[in-house]
Amino acid sequence: MSEIVPLKKKTFLYLLLASFFITNALIAELGGVKIFSLEKILGIPPLQLNIFGVVTDLNMSVGVLIWCLFFQISLTNILVKMACAVSALSPPEWWVIRLS
Repeated sequence: MSEIVPLKKKTFLYLLLASFFITNALIAELGGVKIFSLEKILGIPPLQLNIFGVVTDLNMSVGVLIWCLFFQISLTNILVKMACAVSALSPPEWWVIRLS
């Protein structure tokens, strides 16, 4: 019989975040076909925006909202990793002497 080995904290966190990102991406892709009108939700009349000669309203895909969250969390993850990597660098000697 084999024993069940508990996951390490890093492994568990990695699997949790990976499953969150994959689920979020799938929901964004599947929900991307649903179109809604932002003006109707907000209760305002259609804006009739003229963008490069094309008149359009604020009709959006549900996937637009979900992908924003996905990329924001991804960017935050990358920035935290970069901050950790940068903080591990050793300072120049003149800086250490000046602070001591």
